Amino acid sequence: MDIQMPKMDGYEATRQIRALPDAAKAGIPIFAMTATPLRKTVRMLESRMNGHIAKPLDIPHLLHVLAEVLRS
Repeated sequence: MDIQMPKMDGYEATRQIRALPDAAKAGIPIFAMTATPLRKTVRMLESRMNGHIAKPLDIPHLLHVLAEVLRS
């Protein structure tokens, strides 16, 4: 989830997804995606994102993150 989208930031988009009545849709894994380093911020935790992936993509790291989510 890009956190700097123009009309609705990624935090708000994530909050709205998490509020969906369909549990399968609301529970989809969502990761903050930015070009800048990002630690677990209060906003990321409050919106219930699953983590952070930095740009440019590090493919081995991306695959590791996806594998972790798919295991849970």
